[in-house]
Amino acid sequence: MSQPDQILPRGRVLRYAFAERLNHWLAAFSYIYLLLTGLAFWSPWCFLDCCGVGWRTNSRTLHPWIGLVFFIAVMRMYSLWSAQMRSTEADKKVVAFTASLCPERRR
Repeated sequence: MSQPDQILPRGRVLRYAFAERLNHWLAAFSYIYLLLTGLAFWSPWCFLDCCGVGWRTNSRTLHPWIGLVFFIAVMRMYSLWSAQMRSTEADKKVVAFTASLCPERRR
């Protein structure tokens, strides 16, 4: 159910605040950077990946720091969204209903 402060004009609903979106994109871009530089460190075949993300020397310096940025961003996302990830009674009813659809998978 939507909170009153999430209702926008013309009946639109604000799903995520700007800070949540910014934090999400920070985590996404830092993950991509870590993926590309990590592949370049792992295999010589991926060395050219470092060309787009700061060459080898800069990448070796920045990789741990960007990893720290990624960790902080993910922990902040968890702290922002952990209250919404708790199971409710409605969730338990849905799980019970879907379990009743597949009786051979009961444990």
